[in-house]
Amino acid sequence: MLFENYRAINEEKITEIRDGLNLNADDFDSMRKSGQVARQIQNDVRLGREVGLRGTPSVYVNGRLQRSRGLEGLSASVEAELKRLNKSN
Repeated sequence: MLFENYRAINEEKITEIRDGLNLNADDFDSMRKSGQVARQIQNDVRLGREVGLRGTPSVYVNGRLQRSRGLEGLSASVEAELKRLNKSN
């Protein structure tokens, strides 16, 4: 739901999504604001920058960034990668 609403993310939208999913507000807010979650987000952002990501979501198949993230494109990428791997074995 965050990805679907990425252009409108703010505290109000996060609360709306949380409530729409019937998540426990206290647990959700506590975890969201914890140092552990902040560190994980910082690590993910750092790693994304290191590998050249420019946005989310980003999808990789066997270490290769996929430009086409639709089902058809991903299926074709996975099939091509499987064929490539089978040829090398």
